[in-house]
Amino acid sequence: MRILGSTEVLAGILLLFRRTTTIGAILSFAVFGFVETMDFTFNVPVRLLSAHLLFISAFLFLDDWKRLLNTFLLNKPTEASAYKPLVSHSPGSKIFTGILVILGVCMFVSQIIIARKSEREFGWKAQRNALYGVYNTTYFIRNNDTIPPVDTDSLRWKQLVIDGGSWSQFGAVKFCSDKRISYEMEVDTLKQLLRMKSFADTAEVYSFHFSKPDTNHILFKGVWKKDSLRILMSKYDLSNYKLHGEKFTWIEE
Repeated sequence: MRILGSTEVLAGILLLFRRTTTIGAILSFAVFGFVETMDFTFNVPVRLLSAHLLFISAFLFLDDWKRLLNTFLLNKPTEASAYKPLVSHSPGSKIFTGILVILGVCMFVSQIIIARKSEREFGWKAQRNALYGVYNTTYFIRNNDTIPPVDTDSLRWKQLVIDGGSWSQFGAVKFCSDKRISYEMEVDTLKQLLRMKSFADTAEVYSFHFSKPDTNHILFKGVWKKDSLRILMSKYDLSNYKLHGEKFTWIEE
């Protein structure tokens, strides 16, 4: 993601200068093409913004479509573009170029500052939720009845995911039938309460008392959809996820 973000910044700086607008627009189109694909396939809600930036990038480099066609497809010679200066006299042109350079440097530095701040507030360096993690159900007791795991059961919890940090706490409950419901979650470590509010229906609010028998298990007690629940869950080791556990390596045979 850092590489992608750095490429976006580089494309933006190249777009500041007329001589580098085409290469900047092509680079921007490639970056936002990838971003747009990720937004749609992973259901990221900012897909309209990335789509607009993608179309704007295409509009900018298609202004040079004849030269690009001759160079990359038709293998024909092409003439250099003649850029009419916005400022004709020499001193003014140098001042204008200097302003653009300063603007580019300011944009670059500001993006680094914003990215580092966002990393601390929202990224992997942000303070995690006290119950952050993935939990699998060990046993599930509903109204004093122990419910066995059945693939068609749409009420028995199979997995609980708690994500987010101090800025935003959220998560999801996955049922044995693989149905999934997302919730806004708030953890109160002093009262040992987990409050859950449905994103789909804000009137659907639940509160569970939790305790930790040991470091790998957590016990939830509360009422959910008028049923009394007692759920013992085991914490899943996130390093078992290949994307989460594997580190970058230069060479792997």
